[in-house]
Amino acid sequence: MTSTPPPEPPQYQWHPGSVPDGWGRHPQPPQPQLHSPTAPQQRRAGGIAGAAAAGIGAFLKYGLVILKLGKLGPTLISMAIALVIYATFFGPLFGVGIVLLILVHELGHVAMSAYEGLPMSAPIFLGPFGAVTAMKRAPRDARQEAVIALAGPLVGTLAALLCFALAQSIQNNPNLHYLLLALAYFGCFINLFNLVPMSPLDGGRVANAV
Repeated sequence: MTSTPPPEPPQYQWHPGSVPDGWGRHPQPPQPQLHSPTAPQQRRAGGIAGAAAAGIGAFLKYGLVILKLGKLGPTLISMAIALVIYATFFGPLFGVGIVLLILVHELGHVAMSAYEGLPMSAPIFLGPFGAVTAMKRAPRDARQEAVIALAGPLVGTLAALLCFALAQSIQNNPNLHYLLLALAYFGCFINLFNLVPMSPLDGGRVANAV
């Protein structure tokens, strides 16, 4: 009977600075990738700067064209600024509605002034503080000043009531329904507030005739 010699153990070659497989090796956790804490801030600042540059570019491109429109230039520019402010706080649709209601109010003054033969400037919006119109010469008497002052709240309230009537006729669209209701409430409130007998509100000008 022949005996088979046992197999020789495997030979390992060791190199300085290395550890053979299975000899005390421990898995190393992945190293986290470090990001600069200022990277998001830089991106945000870059986005704001880009938006500002785009706004300036749009004004230089289109603002000068609007200014060439003459009398309507300041009205359109101030209206656009007011729209941006209202849309920022109340949303674009409600912002557009507010600006239009204020415009209708001021056009009531302009229309009655023209009817009375008294020239009046185009409306100028004052950001979040409504709008103003200016008579180019003094009214003849207190009656004329009063009817011109009353025309704004009267026409503005009619526009608000029109919003209310439209809201009642639109029941299948809840978003539009409640948007028109909100505009109707705003229009009635702002025109009623304008009748407070204090200068420079319209009620203060009406009080002179009383």
